[in-house]
Amino acid sequence: MSSYVTNKISIPAPPQVHLSPVPPNFQIPSEEEQIDLRKYYRIIRKRLWYIILVVVVVMSGVTFYTLKLPKIYRATATIQIETKAPQILGRQVEEISELGTGSYYSNKEYYQTQYKVIKSRDVSSRVVKKLKLDSDQEFLYPIETMKDPSFRGKNLSIKDATLKLQGMIIVEPIRESRLVNISIEHPIPTKAQVIANTVAEEYLNYNLEVVLESTINAVKWLSNQLETLQGELEKAEKDLYDFKNRENLLSVSLEDRQNYLANEIQKISEGLADIKKKRIELTAKKSQIEKIETRDPLNMPITPLLDNPLIQNLKNQYAQLTQEKVKMAQEHDENWPAMKELDAKLTDIQKNIQREVNNIIKSIELQFNETIEAEEGYRKQLNQLQQQALEMNLKEIEYNKLFREKENTEKLYSLVLSRTKEADLQKILKANNIRILDRAIKPTSPVKPKVKINLLIGLILGLLGGLGLAFFLEYMDMTIKTQEEVEQELGLTFLGIIPSMGPESSKRGHYYSLKTIREKIDRKKLDEKESTKLLNKDLFILNYPKSSVAECVRSIRTNILFKSTEHPIKQILITSPAPQEGKTTVAIALAITMAQSGNKTLLVDTDMRRPRIHKSFDLPNNSGISSAILGIDNLKSAIQKTQIENLDILPCGPIPPNPAEILHTKRFVEITSEIASLYDRVIYDSPPVAAVTDPVILSTIVDGVILVVKPLITLKSAIKQARKAILDVGKNIIGVIFNDLDLENKEYGYYHYYYSRKYGYYSRYSTDTEKEEKTTSISKTNDHEDSLPGEP
Repeated sequence: MSSYVTNKISIPAPPQVHLSPVPPNFQIPSEEEQIDLRKYYRIIRKRLWYIILVVVVVMSGVTFYTLKLPKIYRATATIQIETKAPQILGRQVEEISELGTGSYYSNKEYYQTQYKVIKSRDVSSRVVKKLKLDSDQEFLYPIETMKDPSFRGKNLSIKDATLKLQGMIIVEPIRESRLVNISIEHPIPTKAQVIANTVAEEYLNYNLEVVLESTINAVKWLSNQLETLQGELEKAEKDLYDFKNRENLLSVSLEDRQNYLANEIQKISEGLADIKKKRIELTAKKSQIEKIETRDPLNMPITPLLDNPLIQNLKNQYAQLTQEKVKMAQEHDENWPAMKELDAKLTDIQKNIQREVNNIIKSIELQFNETIEAEEGYRKQLNQLQQQALEMNLKEIEYNKLFREKENTEKLYSLVLSRTKEADLQKILKANNIRILDRAIKPTSPVKPKVKINLLIGLILGLLGGLGLAFFLEYMDMTIKTQEEVEQELGLTFLGIIPSMGPESSKRGHYYSLKTIREKIDRKKLDEKESTKLLNKDLFILNYPKSSVAECVRSIRTNILFKSTEHPIKQILITSPAPQEGKTTVAIALAITMAQSGNKTLLVDTDMRRPRIHKSFDLPNNSGISSAILGIDNLKSAIQKTQIENLDILPCGPIPPNPAEILHTKRFVEITSEIASLYDRVIYDSPPVAAVTDPVILSTIVDGVILVVKPLITLKSAIKQARKAILDVGKNIIGVIFNDLDLENKEYGYYHYYYSRKYGYYSRYSTDTEKEEKTTSISKTNDHEDSLPGEP
C-alpha cells in the first residue's frame, strides 16, 4: 500500500463560485398551505388496485355475513303516556304521586324515566312470569338450534330470561307527540306480537300499582300526622294565651304599644336634633365674635351679632371724632390740649365697644350652657324610651314565635286533614295516566338483516380501509418523486430529468424498456447493429442525438451553464447518494453535450472502486489518473482522445488499494489544476456518497457537485445525508438530476403530462427527419447519428 501513497498536503481552497446551496425560491412549507387535491388524486390512482382489493374483500365478507344472518321480525304496540291522570275530582285536587309539573324540562325527564321503566327488570320479570318465557324454547333459543335435541327441555332461570327480554325490548318515542312505540324483534312473528302486547300491558299495570302504592302509603302517613298535629295545635294555642295574660297584652295590643313608643322616640329625637342645631349655631357665633378686633372700631365687620343700637352709636361717634382729629392734626401737633382730649374720648369709646362685645359673648355663653343642659335631658329621655322599645321587641319576638307556631300548626292540620280525604278518594278511583292506543299485530316481512344498508356500510368501510391503506403505503414510501420534493423538502435546485433510454416508437413517441429490448432481440425483431446501440445506454445520446433523452441532457447543460454567468462552473463532480443510480451514464451524457456545444471537455473517471468509463468508450485502462498521481505515467499520455470532437477521456487507470489516500495527495491537486488550465469543462465521475468518502474529498477540488438520483428508488434520507456531507465541507451543490425517469409511469402527475407532450414532439420530429433522409440517400442510414463510435 505504501507504494501508492505520497506525502499528504493540505488542499488549497478552489476558486469560489457564487452558488446558493438552496434555490432562491426555496421556502419551508407551512401548515397553512392550500391543500393540493391533485396530490391526493395521484396517490389514489397510484394505489388504486390496493383500494379495489380492500373494497372487494370487505364487500365479500359483509355479503357472506349478511346472507348467513337469520330473518328477524318486529312487532310494535303503541301506548299513550300523559303527564297527569284524568282529574275526576277536579283540578283543585292534586295527585298524591306527581308525574310531571307541566314544564318542558320536567316533562322531558319524566318521559325519559318512563322509557327506562318500560325496559326495566321489574316489567320484564312480570312479562316472563306471565308468559312463562323461562321455559319457552322458541323464546330462549334461535330457530336453527331448536332442532338440536341437546337444547330441548332445557330451561333458563327467570333472571336469565328477564335479561334476555330486556335486550329485546325497543322503546321508540314518536316525535312531537305523547305516543311511544314498544317493539319486540324475534325470528317468530307470532312470538314477537304476543311479547310486545304483554310488555305494554304489564307496564300499564306496573304504573297503576306504583300510583296506588304511593296513595295507600300516603293515607297511612297522613292519618298518623293528623293525630299528632291536633295535639300540637292545642298546645300552641294555650301557650299563646298564657303569654298575653302574663305580659298584660289582653287590653292593649302589642302593636299599639309599639306605635306609642315609636311616636315618643320620634318626638324626642326631633327635639334633640333642634337643641344640637342651636348649640352648634351658638358655638359658631361665639367663635366669630371672639375673632373681632375692637381696637379699631372703624374696621369692625357689620354682622348680625354686632348689629345693636349701642355699638352702632359708639362706632358713629368714633368715626366722627376720628375725622375731627384728622382735621385738627393738620393745624396742630399731638401735644396740643385739644388733640389729647380727642384721643381720650376715642379711647373711652373703644373701651365701651369692647365692654359691649364682652357682654354679647357672655350672653351667648349663657345660652350655650342652657342648650347643653337641655340636650343632656333629651338624651336621657331618649335612652329610656329606646330601652323600653328594646324590651318591647324582645316581647314581640317571643309573641311572634308563639303566634307563628300556632298559625303553622293550624295550617298543617288543615292541609293534612284535606289531603287525607283526597287520598282516600284517589285510592278508590284508581286513575291511570297510561293507556294502550294500538295493540301489536303479526308482522309479515322481516326487518333484519338490512341487506342494502349492510352492503352500503361494507362499501364505505372498504373505501375507507382502502384509502387508509393507500395513504399509509404512500406515507411509508420515503423515495424521492417530484421536483417539488427536491426544492421544498430538500432545499436543492432541480436541474432536470433524463428519461428512460430506448428508441422512440415511430407511432406513439414512447420508449422501450431494457426488458422489451431484450425480448425483441430474442425474437430477432432487431438486428445486431441496432441492438448494440440500444444496449449501450452510456452512448445513447451519441447514437440518437435527436432523441428526447438528448434534448433533456442539453436542457440540463443549459441550466448548469446559466447557474452562474459571472463565475462559470468549470469543474463539476457527478455523484449519487447510493449505487446503481446512473451517475456514470449521466456524467458521460453531460460530457458529450458539453463537447458538442463547442467546449473543450475532459471526462475524468475518479471512481477508483468500480471504473467504467473506459468500457463505455471501448478504450484501454492501462494508464489513467491513478498512474499519473503516482508518477508512473505522464498526465498528457494518460489522457485519451475519442472520436467525439472536443471530448477527451482520462480513465481511472490501475485500481489502487487506497483511493481515498491518493485523492488527499499534493500530486492530485496539481493534476486537477493542470487539467483545469487545459480544458473548458472537466467532468469528474465519482463513487456514491453513501459508499465511500471519495466524493466528499473530490467536492473540495471542484466548483460544484451534481447529485444523480432515481425517482421512486432513491430515498430522501440518503439524499439528505449526501447533501449534509457535501455542505459540511463548505462546498456547493449545483443541483439534482432525475435519472432513468419512466415517462410511462403516471405517478409523476404533472411531469407525465408535460414531458410526454414535450418529448413526444421531439420524437415525431426525429422520426420525420429520418424518413426524409432515407428517401434522399439509402447510404445515409448508417451515418454518424445511427452508428456506434469507431464505425465508418
